Amino acid sequence: MSQDSLIETRISTLDEVLGGGIPVYSLNIIAGPPGAGKTILAQELIFNNIIQKNSQNALYLSTLSEPLEKIVRFMQGFSFFNPEYFGEKLIYQDIGNFIRNNPLDKLIQHIQNLIIENNVEIVVIDSFKAIRDMVQSVNEFRLFCFDLSVNLANNRVTTFLLGEYSRSDIEKGAEFAIADGIIYLDNIIEGNQRRRYIEVLKLRNANHFTGKSRMEITGDGIKVFYFSMYYDKEENLKTYLAFKPFTGVLKEDPGHGTTWLVRGEPGVGKSRIALQFAIEGLVKKENVLYITSDTKAEQVIKSLNDSGFLISPYLESGQFLLFDFYSQGIKEYNMGDPEAFLFALANQIDISPKPCRVILDSITPLTLLYEGKKFVRLVNRKNSLLGRDNVVIFDTILAKTVEENDFIQLSNSYDMVVDMFTPDWGQMKMTGNIGYRALQFKKARGVKVDKRPFPYTISLTDGIVVQKDYYETQRDDR
Repeated sequence: MSQDSLIETRISTLDEVLGGGIPVYSLNIIAGPPGAGKTILAQELIFNNIIQKNSQNALYLSTLSEPLEKIVRFMQGFSFFNPEYFGEKLIYQDIGNFIRNNPLDKLIQHIQNLIIENNVEIVVIDSFKAIRDMVQSVNEFRLFCFDLSVNLANNRVTTFLLGEYSRSDIEKGAEFAIADGIIYLDNIIEGNQRRRYIEVLKLRNANHFTGKSRMEITGDGIKVFYFSMYYDKEENLKTYLAFKPFTGVLKEDPGHGTTWLVRGEPGVGKSRIALQFAIEGLVKKENVLYITSDTKAEQVIKSLNDSGFLISPYLESGQFLLFDFYSQGIKEYNMGDPEAFLFALANQIDISPKPCRVILDSITPLTLLYEGKKFVRLVNRKNSLLGRDNVVIFDTILAKTVEENDFIQLSNSYDMVVDMFTPDWGQMKMTGNIGYRALQFKKARGVKVDKRPFPYTISLTDGIVVQKDYYETQRDDR
């Protein structure tokens, strides 16, 4: 369907959910429980279209639910609201008294007169369910819905009927039978918080997304967290990773477009190797998105500077972006709200120059919010949504925070899995514990790797230093 035959909502990613927008001259129902955001959605859509198309007028009809003055007063708190459009571009009309004192066929004529008098292209009736609730005859209401839909189509307007409908109402309501589109807004209690969702149940002649998407109501209006699975691929882009601690252990370069997980006990150097991965990327002129959830951003900066790497020029240029989940100072990057968290990360990755390294140190706090298989599914979704051909994802996790069976499933979400640990030195063919730690690849998808454990040391300036000739020296000693 061409863009000329669609009304764009211009609401954050909602048009992508709708397959481009709302078909013109269609009749649509925006349904959902109280407080789900129905009125806000309709109002924002109207204001956005008036701003975009200065010639377009809209008619907002209030029925028997909330008084018109209350609706307008509430809308004034949103940035999209503009009182300059009142009376000319946007006509508010309270038809509650007319409905009380006239039969339904007169109401249809009254609405048509208002459409013609004000030369409008968009009509909103809020609440349409209030009209249904006052009509005792089911057949009378069904005939009214049919006649109204024909009249609105003949007047070539795009219509939105709002109402506090439940999902069961959709199955039996006469208005839903004549609707071209049904958009359902919901608010669901998850844990100790209420989350809002939007779902397009029906939209004729549109290639819309079928499924629920998280949404929020902000001071700017509706924000929909929809993830497109398509992104621009850069042709013939070959980027080499060549991460120094692993060269030699890895027999081939896995490149970008890969996902990494480093698991380790406390104190084995997980954060150190994450910082080292960031530094090597910056030196190679790659962009780095670093998310810290185990320590404050100030500590990350101090650790980088203490290692002899001056981070300030990279922060100032934007090549190094540091987000502090530990302090929870950024609402958009709230791990407790996974859809908002992933949406914010995906947006940041999309606008970042490529190639790019995305480092999350660590995903351990997520295990406190989502247990077992829920955690595994979340990480799998994260890696699927954030993965790009020219992006490498590098996560760390504390050992023993998930059951081993769950960790095996978690490993399926990654291309590379590395353990950092203090070994039983019998397995290193040495006696006693000489104080060294070891790292070992548990998985390396698509590349050859030496899966034996290798001892390493931690240097303030050089980071993780792996003894890659360890087994050769053991043979020489023998």
